[in-house]
Amino acid sequence: MRFFVSLSTLSLILLQISSSFAKLPDDIIKCEISDFLCIRDRAQFVLTKYYMGNEQMGLKSLDPLKVEAMKITETTEEKRNVNINLNFHNLNVYGTRKATVNQLKITNRTTKNFEIDFRATFPRIELIGEYTVNGKVLLLPITGAGKCNITGEIMKLTVNLQGNFVQHNGKDYLFIKRIGPSACEISHAYISLENLFNGNKLLGDGMNRFLNENWAELWKELHPAFIQTFGNVGLDIANNVFQRNPVSKLFV
Repeated sequence: MRFFVSLSTLSLILLQISSSFAKLPDDIIKCEISDFLCIRDRAQFVLTKYYMGNEQMGLKSLDPLKVEAMKITETTEEKRNVNINLNFHNLNVYGTRKATVNQLKITNRTTKNFEIDFRATFPRIELIGEYTVNGKVLLLPITGAGKCNITGEIMKLTVNLQGNFVQHNGKDYLFIKRIGPSACEISHAYISLENLFNGNKLLGDGMNRFLNENWAELWKELHPAFIQTFGNVGLDIANNVFQRNPVSKLFV
């Protein structure tokens, strides 16, 4: 409870600082909040044209998407397939601007709460940055630190975001509090981890080959952490826009 109170307080402070300076670009047509097709099409337009971000409306970069850190600690209790500590940092995520927005709608609205249901298909997503890893994958030991490239093809993302309306100076603002039930599927993944086993090329090449041959098993174990991390990134991006633009600015 204290956590959400502090979030709401922080949101109000930020509203005071930034809301008076925000303005949607003139080429973004406003929709009715119940017009799901219009909202989806406007989101597609923003993703295509403003993927590098737009300071005017408080939109951060969407492509590349910046992820400062992602930590995965995973243990499969039954089969012990994956027992790993995997940390990514300074990640740049490329390919989001090529996405097709399949659905974006605001549902379950009351005077206090709302939900956002988002579905999109990404032809190709690349995560490029740095990593550290130690543990076991499918019973094989793995350790290393260096540069990484994780590429996913035909990624289908479904995200549910839950929030409430925040009032400030007589105006309503959207504020997302948490990530609801979400899912992420990919048709294939390619993994490249440099400097495995302290730079031993023979062992490193062998492990990368093994990871790529068994990508589906690895993804099944680790994708919940990916969903949580990128859900939080999306939450932050959305709230940065919402805290600067009241509902009356975003919708007809």
